[in-house]
Amino acid sequence: MKKNSKLFLISSVVFSLLMFTACTGGVSVAEANKKVTAAFEKTATTRIDSFAFDLDAGLDLSLKSLEEGVEVDSMGVKGDISLGLKVNDLWTADLQASLVVDADLSAKENGEVVSELDAAAYAYVNEGFFYVDLSEAQSFIEELIGKEITMALKGKGEMPGPLAELLEYDPDEVFELPFDQEQLLSYVSEINGVTASIKNGEIIVTYKVTVEDIANIYIKTLLDSEMLDSEMPDSEMLDSEDVSSIKAEFLEMLNQVLRITTAEITIGVGRDGFISKLYLDLDAGITIPVDEDPAMKIDFKGHVHIDIKNINKTISIAFPADLDSYPDFNFEG
Repeated sequence: MKKNSKLFLISSVVFSLLMFTACTGGVSVAEANKKVTAAFEKTATTRIDSFAFDLDAGLDLSLKSLEEGVEVDSMGVKGDISLGLKVNDLWTADLQASLVVDADLSAKENGEVVSELDAAAYAYVNEGFFYVDLSEAQSFIEELIGKEITMALKGKGEMPGPLAELLEYDPDEVFELPFDQEQLLSYVSEINGVTASIKNGEIIVTYKVTVEDIANIYIKTLLDSEMLDSEMPDSEMLDSEDVSSIKAEFLEMLNQVLRITTAEITIGVGRDGFISKLYLDLDAGITIPVDEDPAMKIDFKGHVHIDIKNINKTISIAFPADLDSYPDFNFEG
């Protein structure tokens, strides 16, 4: 290979590595935890006027009654839900918003389908008017209320005022969290299975929660609230051996009733310092023993994925072309 060719190859490899590092990089767990807790505080305490919010959720839930370990009765629910929300000028008379919800659910009893739902709902706010279309959710609403609907499910009306006035809420008032950043950080640090990375400027932290992590957080909560100390006679302070013993008992109890195959919490922090991603992926089960049969077994598998983008930036919202054709709602009849 010629010298220039070797130099070109080496340069290409180095350039590729640099580009990869710029897009996906590492960050220490300690630093990532600080970024996450700071992002929660910033997101909760900052006035937010505009954003795009997307939710995707899936559910597979089963409840079984057991007698001597044998299933005698069962019920299950499966479903998927998606929600998209876009908002500009949330608190003012210039509010613009678009909400689209789509749901697909089914329920079974002892293996037989007893209910099915396939519904969608749409809502918009623009130029001082709100628009609602629930026509694709009619069967769900009728099943929910137990009777046929006679009122219009699609229509428009005039906004009675800005949301801030309607809710008697001052969006400039600083919301105080029930805990500070250091307190939240101390609880987050109790989780051992943590991975962190940076991708395209977004810090992504994944917490893999175990039964032992739950026990650690529970004990820490009791210690911080001084509940354990208050239960000791003569105000006797707990030592490390006492705490370990209490934790072991609690952990043994948890392991008898709780199964965790997967419990992952993924949190994203954007370049702007706001929370950008909240994901929960869960595969778990609970067995509730009783003195007499039947016992109850609950298995849950599902996810909730939330993405939040462009906080306090102008959001592009596409409204349906036929909004003017929506009939006026008649709230008097």
